Amino acid sequence: MAERLAYRGLFRDGEPVRAKDLRRAAAEGASEEQGRRPRAKTAEPALSVMQTLEHAAAGRWLWETSERIEAEIKAQEPRRRPGRRPGRRRAYPVMALLLVHVALMSACWSARAVLRELQDQGNARRLSRATRVAWPDHPNRRLPRKFISRGQHHRGRENILLPRLAQIQDATEAAAVAAAAAAGMLQGGSLTRPESSSAVCSDGTWIRARTNAAPGDVAADPATGEIRSRRFDPDAVAYNSPQGKGRGLMCVFGTVRNQHPGERIILFAEVTASRADANVFTDKLLRLRETHPQIARGATAVVYDRALQPPAIDRLQNAATIALSKPKRNPDAVPPSAPSTPKKPNSSTAPKPASTSSPSTAPPPSCAPTTKANSGTSR
Repeated sequence: MAERLAYRGLFRDGEPVRAKDLRRAAAEGASEEQGRRPRAKTAEPALSVMQTLEHAAAGRWLWETSERIEAEIKAQEPRRRPGRRPGRRRAYPVMALLLVHVALMSACWSARAVLRELQDQGNARRLSRATRVAWPDHPNRRLPRKFISRGQHHRGRENILLPRLAQIQDATEAAAVAAAAAAGMLQGGSLTRPESSSAVCSDGTWIRARTNAAPGDVAADPATGEIRSRRFDPDAVAYNSPQGKGRGLMCVFGTVRNQHPGERIILFAEVTASRADANVFTDKLLRLRETHPQIARGATAVVYDRALQPPAIDRLQNAATIALSKPKRNPDAVPPSAPSTPKKPNSSTAPKPASTSSPSTAPPPSCAPTTKANSGTSR
């Protein structure tokens, strides 16, 4: 036992310390030097995928977006005439496609895995029950007990979601801005001392593609020797970040947070192939200022990393937004408080001193070199 305590370093004044005594000392407010360092606080557990989908099914903005898309589709469909059949009616609501989209954003799974999870009878009944409880006075806001199939999702994504992806993104951003304003964020303030809840914190990160192959890459089967083309992501680009190399897309996001822990809202997320993430963020924020007055009035500061260059900072400051960014370090710069040291002249180019010194140019007695004759006379 003593060897185990010695290995862990739990000794005080040469004697091993019991774990119970350490816990008691920590409870009494003892310092870290007297016992084991306290455990770090862990983050609160995030919501599961089903809890996220239940909240989305109970949310208003997703249903309003679904109803708007349903009205557009109904207006574009040809009218049914007697004796003519334009085709079968769609047997699933648009809300089911949007829920799959939310699950893909929350869990980053494949569409096949998400549909396999949602096609479970227990999960489908759970979502249907959550919708009925959240909207008892809206009979049109209901989910089917049997979820959509993979083929239905593929056709709905190609024909319904992808042509209206910008509309869905605008509705999501409007809901995020409204939620942030309702939570007490984006309330403006002083430009000299901006509030932390009115600052938009942003960063860019690379999302790695599911395959690391580039267009044109091939692979040979070791058994048969057959040359096959490798699967690749046509939208991915090559990147070289401190985390490593690979192929993927840049994701630029902006968040606002409140004074209390756990209160953070993602205002937007922009996925692009551009490597200039700070310019993408600046363009996106300036567009949001034009479309959302709450951001134009409330977002008084922006926090970014060193990727924010002076041209982007000038654009933000011209829009009455303070840019907070860590400046890049210049190794050749000398701080103003440091004394300037003259450079040593080069021996090849420096003029050689004269061999004889005149009395007018002789150094003062205090600086004169000491010789044996001088030392003797001084004695």
